[in-house]
Amino acid sequence: MKKFSSKQFWEDRYSQGGTSGIGSYGNSAVYKADVINSLIKKYNITTINDLGHGDGNNIELIDVPEYFGYDVSKSARDRCIHKFKDNGAYTFYSRETQFKKKDLAISLDVLYHLTEEKVYKKYLDKLFKIGKMVLIYAMDEDSTGNDHVVSRRFTPYIEKTYKDFKLIEVVNGFTVDVKFYLYNS
Repeated sequence: MKKFSSKQFWEDRYSQGGTSGIGSYGNSAVYKADVINSLIKKYNITTINDLGHGDGNNIELIDVPEYFGYDVSKSARDRCIHKFKDNGAYTFYSRETQFKKKDLAISLDVLYHLTEEKVYKKYLDKLFKIGKMVLIYAMDEDSTGNDHVVSRRFTPYIEKTYKDFKLIEVVNGFTVDVKFYLYNS
């Protein structure tokens, strides 16, 4: 049996014309954008790093002067590069090593799609290196869904691992289980 790869799962999905899923569309996308845009104003955020931008539908609604994104799926990146080609506020990286620290690093609906423990921890390490503040939108609970969903209680791990960051705000998400967690360094 072949070991599951979250990176391959998303590349396959996007390369076959799939989307980021229902959480990136409709009322859910609008709600996320409203929360993020209110945090942008509240904390005077002018630059965002997005580690896992997906098909770009969510980010299209975010109002920030400078946006930098990366996704493990080349097909998703290519789609976003094409979609935002006429908007100078958006930059999409081909390598996650291209990030420089910005005002805010965001992770929307990514954590629970990283089923491999090593990939999950590496992702969090990167996320907390690329933002002065970090915003995570995810379920903070231990549960397992299908092949591409494993939720973990991440707040205790973050508190223990990234001691320079403090949880400063929790905002209810669009659904009961998912919330925004904002950390500041």
